[in-house]
Order: sequence, then C-alpha cells, then structure tokens
Amino acid sequence: MTGGGTFAEGTHVTVSAVAAAGFAFENWTHGDDVVSEDAEFVFIMPAEDVTLTANFLSDVHEVATLAELRAMPDDGTVYHYTGHAVIVAMDGFRNRKFIQDETAAILIDDQPGTITTEYELYDVITDVKGVINIWNEMVRFQPVENAPEATDNTPVDPEVFNMDEVTNDDQAKLIKFHSVEFVGIEDGDVFANGTNYIITDGENEFVLRTDFWDVDYIGEEIPHETLHIAGVMIQFQADYQIVPRFAADMEVDDEDEVFFNVTFIVEDEDGDPITNAVITLGEHTNDEGVYIFTDLEPGVYEFLVAAEGYHDYVGEVEVVDDHVSYTVVMEIDDTSVPDTEADVTTIFPNPASSQFTISSGSLIQEVKISDISGKTMKHISVDANEVTVNTSNFNNGLYIVSVYTSSGVSVNKLHIQR
Repeated sequence: MTGGGTFAEGTHVTVSAVAAAGFAFENWTHGDDVVSEDAEFVFIMPAEDVTLTANFLSDVHEVATLAELRAMPDDGTVYHYTGHAVIVAMDGFRNRKFIQDETAAILIDDQPGTITTEYELYDVITDVKGVINIWNEMVRFQPVENAPEATDNTPVDPEVFNMDEVTNDDQAKLIKFHSVEFVGIEDGDVFANGTNYIITDGENEFVLRTDFWDVDYIGEEIPHETLHIAGVMIQFQADYQIVPRFAADMEVDDEDEVFFNVTFIVEDEDGDPITNAVITLGEHTNDEGVYIFTDLEPGVYEFLVAAEGYHDYVGEVEVVDDHVSYTVVMEIDDTSVPDTEADVTTIFPNPASSQFTISSGSLIQEVKISDISGKTMKHISVDANEVTVNTSNFNNGLYIVSVYTSSGVSVNKLHIQR
C-alpha cells in the first residue's frame, strides 16, 4: 500500500493497494464507512488524523484433479490443488516436479524455490497452491507457498503410447514407447545435455530431449538397438518431446522375449463343461465364461475358479516355456439354501475399496478373510448382525470372505478394487 504520510487539511492524497497472490482487493474503509471501491483513489485530507484500511478477499479456488487444474486460465488466479498426485520426475532446474494423478499430469515450475519441503521420487503430495502459467504451449503450475510433506510413496508405471497417440493433454505424464530406435546416430555418438534426438517406431517420429542435466546416461554412447523408452512428456511450441529421467528408462527390446497363454477347461464331475465360471489368475479376473489368459511371462500363478452352484476351486499353474492347458473339475455345492430372509448374509459394497460391510439376519459370530491362495488375511470375532471391515491395507484382487453365523457358514467372494 502507498499514500500514507502527514498532510495539510484539504490536500488531495493518492492512495493505492495491491493484492498479494491469493487475494483480491475489496474496498477502502474509514472506520465502518466504505470510502472507495477502487484500489487506487484520491482522498481529500480532513482536519484530523485519519486511518484508512484496505480490505481484501481470499481469491483461492479449489480444484480436486489435475485435469481440472490444467484447464484453468493463465490469469494470475491462485488455485489450491486438493487431490493427491505422485511425483513421477523431478530435478533441480527451476526446482521442477512433474506430478500425476488419475486424471492428468502437470509440471510444477518453481524457479524461486517457493516449495522448500524435500521430496523423493514417487512421493504423493497434496495441498499445493499456485498459479497457472503457459510458456511455449507447456502448462505449468507455479507455487505461491510451501507445500506439506508427502502423504505416501507410490511408484507409478509409465503409460504405454503409440507415438501418434500423444496429445497436449498428456503433458508432464510419465509415458513409454515400445520398440523404437534412434535416427541418424553414428558409431561413438554420446548423449549431450539439452539436445534433441529423433526416435522412430518405423512409422512415426518423435523428439527425445535430454532435458534433465547430467543424469546417468549423459556422456554415454547412444544405443543402436531397438529400445523401450520411458520418460515425461514436455511440449515446446508445437513439438512434443519425451525426456528420459535416467538410463533405466531406456531398455533394450529383447526380441527373444516370449509370452505364453494359459487356457482353462472347466467341467463338472461327470465331465460336462461349465460355461459360466469366473476365473482369477494372479491379479487379473476374466469376464464370466472367458477361460484363456494371454501374454503371460514364465512363472507360477495362483488361480481361483468360481461358478454358481459349485464349490470354489483354488490352485496354481506353472508357465515354463510353452502354452498351458489346465483342467478344473468343479464339485457341486449341495449346501442347503436358506429358507428365510433371516438367514441371508450380504456383503456391500462389492467391489470394495477401503472397507466393506457384512449384514446378516442371523447373529454374526466371526469373519475370516482369505486370499485366493488360502492365506488368512484377517480373522475377527463379532457379536452383532452387522459389521464393517477395514481393508485399506489389502491389495487389489479377489478374496474369500467366510462369515460364521448362528445359522451356519456363508462363503462369499469379495473384490478389492481402487
């Protein structure tokens, strides 16, 4: 604010107020009286001391997702990002942090070093306040105050793209191209800082830029092999560019890598096919009646087969060096069906995320939750008709919930999905 001082009666004094980031000027007041709604105005000095007060309103707008934040204008408005985003890349140049949530990604451009909290790669951050700045078509989020400590650390896998699928909506995302090669590279050429290189997938070309200074591949020979390349996407004017974070983001494409299929044959004890089973193999669940799993690497996979009217079948299958066919024989579940609604046990929501509720017309005595390998994940005692179970520390996947009531045992399938 300017204009204060000592003045003679009748003097025309120009006073002005400038709002700080995150605030908007409202008015000038003298006591309870509003004397001007202009940030700069001329005040006529009376024959007494006067105190003028400049009043401001908070001008911070909350946004819950990075997609919303990216859509905001570059007009100085302060935005408060309230969601949770993962730092997928960071460096000391302008204190950059590339953050990504489930909807989009954005570059935090922090040349003054406003954010002093220290973070690690894949830290989850929230409550970041700043303004939108667009520079050469790159949307940047410039903080206006420090941000709190990380709430978690969650590694993120890059999203696989074809080169011609990338758009400006993918700015700052951690992306990956499969089976690409460098163009126009001579033997002995090495990576240099701040340099653009051309890569191709055989049909399209894309710019690879070494925009992270002095990382571990700078000075190393540029590969001639076919590669899988990951990195964050930046934009400079009309050009999209991928920036590898470190050498591990450039993997040699192993042409000898082979994937295999596992096909299940599901039948009853008489050898008749069962066509309505749902099969979970590892962490993937197929739709009802789909019995083939493709593109599997060698390894041992646990599985669960479930079909209405049959006992669940739990097992494991090993993939070595060929496709696998596995026959599952289901046993009929002749457990009596409850005669009254009082015996019905329900689980909701299903799929669940951080918790689910069990409700029964009979008294619930205990609950046991197992994964598909049969390992007990949780076992609790209950003495009520309804209980809520916390699953926030469970991984995504299929679980078996056994509910012991005064009327018997109810076995249910529960999906955890976040």
